[in-house]
Amino acid sequence: MSIQENLFQGSIPGQSLTDTPQNFAWERPAEYTDPTEAARFELKRLNKPKAIDSVLALLQVGFPVIALAETIKTSSQSEGLYNPDVGLLITPVITEQLVATADDAGIDYVMGDEEDEEELSRQEEERVEALLKKDMDKLLSKNPEDELIEDAVDSLEETSQESPIVEVVLTDEDKSEEEKESMEPETDITEDAKPTGLMSRSMI
Repeated sequence: MSIQENLFQGSIPGQSLTDTPQNFAWERPAEYTDPTEAARFELKRLNKPKAIDSVLALLQVGFPVIALAETIKTSSQSEGLYNPDVGLLITPVITEQLVATADDAGIDYVMGDEEDEEELSRQEEERVEALLKKDMDKLLSKNPEDELIEDAVDSLEETSQESPIVEVVLTDEDKSEEEKESMEPETDITEDAKPTGLMSRSMI
């Protein structure tokens, strides 16, 4: 079958408007409009033995609690039980029920919003390297002929290139120091030029 034939067999714009109204559950008025009634329905359904077994099986293999609560909410919305606004309000209730079920069963579970300690440590190291490089660049600008400082800056750049670069987030203390440096007027200290030539000779 050619591409042109496939195009002619596609949906016509506006074809969905010619279908029978309220064909799907989410096109009809929601069964529960009161968040309290919707939460009561979900709690009653989650306390059934079959639902408890399914929940515990998922949590036991490491399925996140928050993701499971979102799945339950989305499934109920697709069934036309309640609209997205009510679902948003009762999601914390579903989450707490899942946590309580796992605690009663004595199983370990993952919430799904835990911070990655390794990632945080890596970002902190990269932040320190970036701040160190910034200070060393300032030092090098004041001593451009210092080979030791130049070699140290080059070594730091090679190290930072081996790891992914992240945006440096300056703390309030760093920002205040940077603002102070920008506000301080730059003063060039120049030595008095010594006269040269015949005028530089001392008069006897």
